[in-house]
Amino acid sequence: MFKRILHQLKLEQKIGLVLIGLFCMIVGIGILEIKLITAVYNEEMYKISANITKSMLSGLNGILDSLNVFGDYFVGDNIIQTHLITIKDSDDLIEISSAKRALVKHLHSLQGTVPFLKDIALVVPDQGTMHSGDGFSLFAQRITGGNDSAIASKGKAIWLADDKDNVYYVRQVRRKEFLKLDHLAFVYLKLHIPSVLADIRKNFNLDTDFKLSIYQDNNLLYSSFHDEMGQEKAIPKVRDENKKYSFTKIDGNKYFVIGGVLSASGWEYANYFDYQDLSNSIFSIVLYSVLVLLLAMLLSFVFVHLIIKHIIHHLNVLENKMTFFESGNLDESIFPSYSQRSDEIGSVHQHFDNMVIKFNSLIKDNYVKQLMIKDNTIKMLSQQINPHFLYNVLDSIYWLAQGYGATDIEQMSYSLANLFRISITDDDACVSLSHELEFLNSYLKIQTIRFTDRLSVEINIPNNLLTIPVPKFSIQPLVENAIKHSMELNDERCAIIVSAEEIGDLVLIKISNSGSAFEDDILQKVHSRQIMQSGSIGLLNIQERLELLFGKEFSLSFQNLNGMACVSFCVPKG
Repeated sequence: MFKRILHQLKLEQKIGLVLIGLFCMIVGIGILEIKLITAVYNEEMYKISANITKSMLSGLNGILDSLNVFGDYFVGDNIIQTHLITIKDSDDLIEISSAKRALVKHLHSLQGTVPFLKDIALVVPDQGTMHSGDGFSLFAQRITGGNDSAIASKGKAIWLADDKDNVYYVRQVRRKEFLKLDHLAFVYLKLHIPSVLADIRKNFNLDTDFKLSIYQDNNLLYSSFHDEMGQEKAIPKVRDENKKYSFTKIDGNKYFVIGGVLSASGWEYANYFDYQDLSNSIFSIVLYSVLVLLLAMLLSFVFVHLIIKHIIHHLNVLENKMTFFESGNLDESIFPSYSQRSDEIGSVHQHFDNMVIKFNSLIKDNYVKQLMIKDNTIKMLSQQINPHFLYNVLDSIYWLAQGYGATDIEQMSYSLANLFRISITDDDACVSLSHELEFLNSYLKIQTIRFTDRLSVEINIPNNLLTIPVPKFSIQPLVENAIKHSMELNDERCAIIVSAEEIGDLVLIKISNSGSAFEDDILQKVHSRQIMQSGSIGLLNIQERLELLFGKEFSLSFQNLNGMACVSFCVPKG
């Protein structure tokens, strides 16, 4: 199907398709290169961002480790244990008040133990809160929830976050005296994340713009993203554990994201690096590349169009020469001379002109004889051109057309040369069916180019019948007769079916075509030789050869069946 469509396209259209294919290939290669470059850049960006993140998080991990150590020390501090036990066990209000003052004083003494520790608070049941620092930013409901979570963790630390970029280390303080482990209080250690990150940036000279989000159990603890009101913006967790890095869009900006887990706290983090500028640059490069390629393609089309138009003009001249030659007008003086050209086009024209000169000479030499013989003999003599010479000329046209990529001319000259080759290389009266089909296919290729999509041919012959002998040139003339009567006198489409089937010891070969019908007395005209008057000499020729080769009982059969004209004949299987 594709090959048939390709054969119907003009040379300029075929070259245009090639250029479009090349353009698509170049664009594909360009996009692939951009993707490869982007992938390499992303790997380098990952290495840089991973180093930045490692430096930053090593500082944050160090502070969190210090906070964990301090938390362990705090819950076991003898002074804190003593005063908390007094507050819980004593009924003396003065003694309880004194213990609270002592606790606050001790909390003040611990302030500054851990860098960036903004507040140390003790929440004592029924006794309120004692703290040292800038106080809580947690709502009462959040504190109640934190207390419940701390109890559920059975002495382990948990983390809470407020809406002012603070995180809280929360832990239950239990009585260690006699290992009673009953509840005494809750400790809240407040850490301001932005202050920690700012100090890390300063210490490590981190000038790269990035934003950090921290999660605990899929809950956001801290985010560098803020809304228009300056409030911390909740960012869904985008970390992909199966990838080193990923991409996401937030507020219309594209970010390069790497993530991991903080060993000191078990927090998950995602570090966002601005990727929008690079993304825009890549898009611009792709856009400009495509525009440049489109411009180059347009200029190429114009240039190729001019060149092909020049070449096609000379091929059209050759085609017109052939048309005039076919119609019997052999006057070559009406066409421009190509005798001074030494290129392939000049060579083809010169070969054809020489052929016409020789043919003219042949006609003149035999003019007297042609007046004296019958019309049939005249037609036969007019075809006595040297087949070897014509075969060689057609072979030259084939190679030249192939060199120029003129597929239609290449296919037509090759098929015509193949017809001549078969006709002069085998003098046997019978040939194999496959050999006859080879001759038919060469003829059909020429007719397919001539009639383009008006002609369709279907050959239904089993492989086991390809070796049976048939009269030489017995199928092609029948197909030619079908084309002549169904297509040359009108613009209708024609479908031709060539088939073969076994019937006992015989093989029935049938040629059917649409677009025409046999006369009722066609068989009588063939037997009485009246068929010669209509120019269908091929039918009579085949009929006589069938009778000579196989006997009088073998002859052509004609019928009109299902809207198609069918001619058939039988041959022995062996």
